[in-house]
Amino acid sequence: MNPVHSGFRHGIVALGLLLAAGCMRSFSEERQLDSAAFLSFPELRNSADVQLTGPRDYSFEARPGKKNRYEVEAGTYRVVVTREGSMVHDARIFVSAGQTKPIEVR
Repeated sequence: MNPVHSGFRHGIVALGLLLAAGCMRSFSEERQLDSAAFLSFPELRNSADVQLTGPRDYSFEARPGKKNRYEVEAGTYRVVVTREGSMVHDARIFVSAGQTKPIEVR
């Protein structure tokens, strides 16, 4: 066998092995779960002021509409909903990451 062809053949085999090893390496991926949670007010007929006290404090105006979701950090909260200065809802809730928690206020 010609030594040039033998060396060329070994080079091709080595290149093939390197390519195969590169294709077969394993991947490991680390994902952090998002701590976002959501509140919704599906029965809300009129806008209302919402105060949340918990891991973070939030204050916002909730508006009617089933598509309205409000992003909060997961955790336990005291939810106080007022309309025209009168309290219409006061409760403690727990909302977990990825969950949409409905708050029943009319």
